Amino acid sequence: MAIKVSEVEKLREYVRGVLGAAQHHAGNVDEIILAIAGAIIARKDDQPLQVRPGKTQEMGKAISFTSNRGNTYALSYNHTTQKVDLKKDNSRGAVLHSFDNATPLSVVASTFASL
Repeated sequence: MAIKVSEVEKLREYVRGVLGAAQHHAGNVDEIILAIAGAIIARKDDQPLQVRPGKTQEMGKAISFTSNRGNTYALSYNHTTQKVDLKKDNSRGAVLHSFDNATPLSVVASTFASL
């Protein structure tokens, strides 16, 4: 018997929205987003992901999650640096790491493994 996986539809909607926006406005992060999404799924705890509402749409682009070690983090696109920032605690927290398409996958893996 197959195991039901909850909220995959919402996660897919979120990732597709972020990818679509990146392909139009932030081409320097459109590839690394897939690696980040996978890293979030692998390292998050059982709590739901939190997506801040967008200005004109139900689901925005900034996301927060709690790691499997109980710490909370947020990810959002930084328009100044043109990278995705990983922040401690929430969207106003200290930037722990920034990612773009030039970021090696090994760095994404090791960064999220340390959370």
